[in-house]
Amino acid sequence: MKVIVTGGAGFIGSHLVEKLVKQGYIVYVFDNFFTGYLENLSNIMDSIELVKVDIREAEKVLEIIRKADIMFHLAAIPDHHSCEKNKDLAFEVNVLGTFKLFYYFNKYGSSKGYSSTSKRIVFSSTAHLYGNPEYIPIDEKHPVKIYNYYTLTKRLGEELAEFYNGLGTPVVILRFFNVYGPRQRIQFFIPSVICQALNKNTVHIWSDKPTRDFIYVEDAVEAMIRAMDTDYLGKPINIGSGVESQVGIIAKEIARHFNAEVISKNIKVTGPSRLKADISLARKVLGWNPRINLNEGLRLTVEWYKERGCEW
Repeated sequence: MKVIVTGGAGFIGSHLVEKLVKQGYIVYVFDNFFTGYLENLSNIMDSIELVKVDIREAEKVLEIIRKADIMFHLAAIPDHHSCEKNKDLAFEVNVLGTFKLFYYFNKYGSSKGYSSTSKRIVFSSTAHLYGNPEYIPIDEKHPVKIYNYYTLTKRLGEELAEFYNGLGTPVVILRFFNVYGPRQRIQFFIPSVICQALNKNTVHIWSDKPTRDFIYVEDAVEAMIRAMDTDYLGKPINIGSGVESQVGIIAKEIARHFNAEVISKNIKVTGPSRLKADISLARKVLGWNPRINLNEGLRLTVEWYKERGCEW
């Protein structure tokens, strides 16, 4: 099978590409290297077709889209701060770029203009759409709350996914909670704590009170692989660990690996105060369960950054 991974040089994307290559797929990586890194693919460069392209110009890669069986769509402006700094770019990439990919994948899916059942899209969305939750754990029936440009663009991406699923292109929507692991950019919580501990021996965090549901990247990738075969289409599926963890405790666990000190500034953080996924739907429709617990995932991530440093 021929598979496209948009954003395949990024954090989650590169791990997905590695696994697809190991399983024998023909993999096309689309990336403009705005947030992705060529180094992320260094171990598999000879086994993939790397296409430097911006998804806003998807018409440049129509021949690949025509022959692809699966498209994993991860390319995005991936965080709240970047979207707020450049709202036009966030909308163009996360919404217009997504529209173009879905439009062409649907249009060229078959000679009739609709995708065959073997072709599908797996769309990467976010649990931040739940906002401050009304109940815990959060299932997929929880109301969606649009509270910044990032969540606005991701919700519009989901609506495009639902629309094109209705037109005949099977689309699986995965709402990821807090994915972490090797190669994650240091702007995100866990690598930022690791790099502070590694470089300064002191960790400063805004607040130790919020909770998050952290899922190790290998488990997230396994969920995406299983989404290639599910019959559950056009509706979101939560991908998390199902465990609620306080960020202050996680910071102390990371700091312990470096004998570092953790200082909380007690500043109110942006985003939800609590997150915990109900993953019973993912268990049912994907046959998936996370396998790597938080302590093991943190150990693996810390070891990776210790070996490569924070300037990789």
